[in-house]
Amino acid sequence: MSAVSHHPKHRPPKRILLTSIIVTTIVFFATSSFRFVTRMKQAMSSPHKFSIPSPTIPARRLDPKLIPKFASDLYVIPVLHSDDRSVSSLDVSLRPITQQLLPDGYPPTELWGYGDPTKPNSFHYPAGTIEVTQRAKTRITWRNELVRNPELCFNPSNRKNKNRKEACRFVPHVIQDAHNTPLIDQSLHWANANRKCQSGERRTDCKGTSNEPYYGPVPMVPHVHGSRTEDGSDGFPEGWFLPKSSFVDDNDDGEYATEGSYFRSRRNSNQEDMEDGANVEENDSSTNEARGEGYAVYEYTNDQASTSLWYHDHALGITRLNVYAAGAGFYMIRPRSDGKGETFLGDLDVNGNPSKLPGPPLRAGEDPNTRNDDDGSRRRAREIGLIMSDASFYNDGRLFFPADRLYMEHPRCSDGTVFGGSSSSSMFAGSDVSPVWNPEVFHDTMLVNGNTWPNFNVAPERYRFRLLNSCDSRVLNLALKVQSSPPNNNSNNSNNNEKQEELPMYIIGSDQGLLPHVVKITTGFATVLIPGQHPPQQPHPQQHHQQALLITPAERYDVIIDFGNLPHNTQIIMTNTAPDDPFQGFDDNDNGEYEMADPQTTGMVMQFTVDHSLRRTDGEGD
Repeated sequence: MSAVSHHPKHRPPKRILLTSIIVTTIVFFATSSFRFVTRMKQAMSSPHKFSIPSPTIPARRLDPKLIPKFASDLYVIPVLHSDDRSVSSLDVSLRPITQQLLPDGYPPTELWGYGDPTKPNSFHYPAGTIEVTQRAKTRITWRNELVRNPELCFNPSNRKNKNRKEACRFVPHVIQDAHNTPLIDQSLHWANANRKCQSGERRTDCKGTSNEPYYGPVPMVPHVHGSRTEDGSDGFPEGWFLPKSSFVDDNDDGEYATEGSYFRSRRNSNQEDMEDGANVEENDSSTNEARGEGYAVYEYTNDQASTSLWYHDHALGITRLNVYAAGAGFYMIRPRSDGKGETFLGDLDVNGNPSKLPGPPLRAGEDPNTRNDDDGSRRRAREIGLIMSDASFYNDGRLFFPADRLYMEHPRCSDGTVFGGSSSSSMFAGSDVSPVWNPEVFHDTMLVNGNTWPNFNVAPERYRFRLLNSCDSRVLNLALKVQSSPPNNNSNNSNNNEKQEELPMYIIGSDQGLLPHVVKITTGFATVLIPGQHPPQQPHPQQHHQQALLITPAERYDVIIDFGNLPHNTQIIMTNTAPDDPFQGFDDNDNGEYEMADPQTTGMVMQFTVDHSLRRTDGEGD
């Protein structure tokens, strides 16, 4: 017990309190000023490091409970590329973008997006879908275009533009602390483009020597998650490459390596040598041609079952930051012919009728996100991708990510808004614990397809949803709760513990394709449905009565939801009852140790609203 009581009679004299406040204020501003000046010097110490922290009042965390729920329309992910059932090639670039993740009225967010460099409007967070066909090879030229103005820099028509060199100046990492300091932790074993290794060697892909911020160019390397491919096209963490930037090309002291130790590239051409079957090697001419050029060419054979894969960044030691900054995109492998449909699709559905999955998916060139649905694709589509992730925000719209390790170890001592906060650095000094890196993070808002808590208007029909959990660490336990009355569009809307009607989800596939049988999922039950079985099988209990559709990070599910019997304007909330902490299983004894996600924020994912005016007239939606 403290020797000084907090009873009113033992309060310190006002003079002591005033002196304490003054001293604390002076120390705070002196420390903040010193930190700012130090980091400004670091930012200006090289002509390559141009980002200067702001001396103004730092950004503050945005309260997720104040963000309106279901105020934004769901962004329906369009097709970035379709191979038209044959061998194909395409270019995909990663560029800085600004996008409205929060509802209208909030600031937009600076981040990165993948897209087609010939179509500047195609860049988005998350990215467009790449549609390919089984056993038809696909060659992708992946480009790192993380520079100030990619269109001015890389468009050949601008080569003589006097501003081109400035446009080609690289940008630092977009995930930054409240003072605009990039959050790459150089004390980790990471890509280490500046080749400063703790071992004293001058090479890449090693443990760094510094706890200071990194303002240099950002490495990237793409990985198609779940793809069966050659190792040279897998996107190994050490296969990263930097943008082709003026201030990388012109760095006379060779400060930055332009690629990692396992950099590989196919030839940068459309169809040439796509049938040779040979793996690409380190010293192949195609690899050497690509060195320092800001791209890598990968080849995908697509020789696996039709399924939903996804692409994302994979750079060594910064994957968590790059995926958070750039999002992801679906990579759909479609069946080779329309004859039987999807790989392993049975002849009969669960009702004993000929199998027919909800469709169609979107086609290349369709835009389902125009204000008036100009081409009708949004109204027509019955196969929709849903990329679910969590995020946190500053009040200026920027993404928040924990900036020091103390945030995880002792969150009451740090709000995570200062790079390697001074108390964090001193606490872990002399240990092998990095002052910035956090082994996991759980954010306080939910994003679906790049918007916080969106709403999607659906017809009273069956839909096929491709689900992806792209959260950093969060496990999701998803259920569909039919609302007895329209929910408020404010912070008090929540999935409380009152009994609500639950709409089942029918699981037809997972990571590597269709399942042998359809599984009907509701909270506490997972029932395998056998085609034509009479009487229908009784609900089968799951391992725990709280378990619904449990989906871990990077996992995919192929789901059918039937809105057919619901009245007009019915609202269904997709809820999440997994915890806001590492998932360690359900509470077997129901003794209160299992704490669900916050029902006012991360306990909700998105909303569906049934709109009978969207019903098809051709009978295809039944």
